[in-house]
Amino acid sequence: MSHKNVDSHNRLRSVVVGFRMSPEEANLLNSLVKVSGLNK
Repeated sequence: MSHKNVDSHNRLRSVVVGFRMSPEEANLLNSLVKVSGLNK
């Protein structure tokens, strides 16, 4: 079995999500991220 990929806080991060969006959708996403106070 391969070595598990964990971050600096020892949390498993095995899922990668990538997708395309329009510039308008990207602006909306960035605005919502800013309002939430979380990292993108």
